[in-house]
Amino acid sequence: MEVTEGASTRAAPPNIKRKRVEADGDEPSAKRRSSRLSQVKQMALQLNTTNRRDIKADVDAQVAKVNTKAKTKAKAKPSKRDSRRASTTKATTPKTSNNSRGTSKAATEKKTSAKSSSGKENKKPAAKTQTKTTGKPMKQSLGKRSREDEDEVSAKRKRTEPKAKPAAKAKPASKAKPASKTKPASKPKPKRAAPAPKPPKVIPKVIINEAPTKRLEIFVFGEGAAGELGLGCAEGATDVTRPRFNPKLAPDTVGVVQVAPGAMHGIALTHENNILTWGVNDDAALGRRKPDPTLDDEDEDTGLSAFDSTPTTIAQGKVPSGTVFTQVTASDSGGWALTNDGFVIGWGTFRNGEGKRAFSIDDKTHERTVFQWDAIQVPGLKNIKKIAAGANHVLALDTRGTVFAWGVSDQGQTGRRPVERRQWDTLKPTPVALPKGNKIVNIFAQGDNSFAIDLNGRVYAWGANSGAQAGIQRNAGQPEACIYKPEIIKAIAEPAAMVAGGASHTAVATQAGDVYIWGKATDGMMGFAPLPAESIAATDSGKGSMLLVPTKMPNLHRVTCISGNTRQTLAVDADGAAYSWGQNDLYETGHGGNISTVEVATLIKNKEIEGKKFILAGAGAGWGFLAAEAAAKAPSN
Repeated sequence: MEVTEGASTRAAPPNIKRKRVEADGDEPSAKRRSSRLSQVKQMALQLNTTNRRDIKADVDAQVAKVNTKAKTKAKAKPSKRDSRRASTTKATTPKTSNNSRGTSKAATEKKTSAKSSSGKENKKPAAKTQTKTTGKPMKQSLGKRSREDEDEVSAKRKRTEPKAKPAAKAKPASKAKPASKTKPASKPKPKRAAPAPKPPKVIPKVIINEAPTKRLEIFVFGEGAAGELGLGCAEGATDVTRPRFNPKLAPDTVGVVQVAPGAMHGIALTHENNILTWGVNDDAALGRRKPDPTLDDEDEDTGLSAFDSTPTTIAQGKVPSGTVFTQVTASDSGGWALTNDGFVIGWGTFRNGEGKRAFSIDDKTHERTVFQWDAIQVPGLKNIKKIAAGANHVLALDTRGTVFAWGVSDQGQTGRRPVERRQWDTLKPTPVALPKGNKIVNIFAQGDNSFAIDLNGRVYAWGANSGAQAGIQRNAGQPEACIYKPEIIKAIAEPAAMVAGGASHTAVATQAGDVYIWGKATDGMMGFAPLPAESIAATDSGKGSMLLVPTKMPNLHRVTCISGNTRQTLAVDADGAAYSWGQNDLYETGHGGNISTVEVATLIKNKEIEGKKFILAGAGAGWGFLAAEAAAKAPSN
């Protein structure tokens, strides 16, 4: 449509069309409705009729007509909220295939272009209420728009319908499997080998002790009917009245560096780190078994067994390989060795006052091991630098000055009172309750007594005191007198160096070489005469007298070594001379066979030991030995 103004002609803008549509009455605006209502009211006021009610009815009818038409138009045109809901529903509706979406879009574009070309929309009655997939009613406009909406609704319905799954393709026929053959029996899988155990962590040894290196010449004497002299079973191996060289312990072939006497057996340590034993083996004292117990190897002339009387290496089946021994000691029925890294090895048994025997006890089962036939490490001990053995108990001193004791304690020799129902608990090494602050530097044991020397040379004693052998005057001499807690022997005025003795007497060698002695004063046990009357007391049993106070011997000086047992005492001075005293009916003093008692300390001499300088002496029960440093062997040309 064109509008002419003067000579120019231009196309009517789109808004002119909209105004013309409104002028035709298709879509009256709210302003136009308001204008029309004002005109009607003015006309009603100008009319001068007698029947106002009829006029008012006509006016109301006209107003109602206008309102009805406006409402109809409003219903035909969807609101913005409905359009937004329709767009929201369209956006959230599942998409269909590309073909259906393309068709719906093409149809919509086609109808839109048709509407634009005509310039007007066809009027049609209001469409019926349509129901969306959401279940809410939705009003649609008439005419072309209505058809377009129907197309859109149908498209939406298609989109919301579930997409049909394509027909499953037929699988190609599988090839026929051949008849299954019988599978051969599967071979059993070899068991995976257990991983090799990790080697134990090697802890470098801390060397605490050094073994002696001087080879010794050993001279023995005494009654050797049980092989305790170690001379073998040849003729002349028993009843040795004076010291005799022992070829079974020769320095050039065996090389003994230390000897320890037990009651009726001996122990030796060699320079090749071997431990040799000989003597009575009834209670496993030798640390080895006879290969064939039924084999009778006794000599017809002497009655000695070659197995018992010949020094032989102990069984070390339970001793760690590479162990280096530095010291040996002997109890009445056992043996003990110290290693260079501070552990203790033991074998044999202990025997209490009732004759019952035991070597160790299990902490969990409380079962006793009666005899320990081969050497075994003693648990609970480390960093030990010295060991000492009495008749049925052992002491150990560690690097910190702590003293451990174990064995029989019926006389208080381990520093503990025995409990009847748990009497074997004393078989476990336990620290002795010595006063703190006084570091112990040396230990000694004999019979049923124990001794310790501190840094100042003071002597502590505990154990049996029935013969005043503990050196403590309180209750001394009574049948069951015991010292359970270590006490200082105050009567010794000089710093002590070593302690020795037997079952009923004790001797101390001082650092200056003097000897103090006390205890049972019969059978020449004190080694000098006359005894001081003020220190002599009779025992309660009336079987003899005892020297209550430790007294210095007037006839011995510069003593460097001392040893004792039940019936005798031996000493060596700085010149290498050996002395002995006590009973001699078994030749245990080495003074020949025509003397029964040696009342005072007497020099041991005979042709075989003439010119020898002894450095060590040891006393057993009925036998003894002297040891001299072997002369260096001249090199062969």
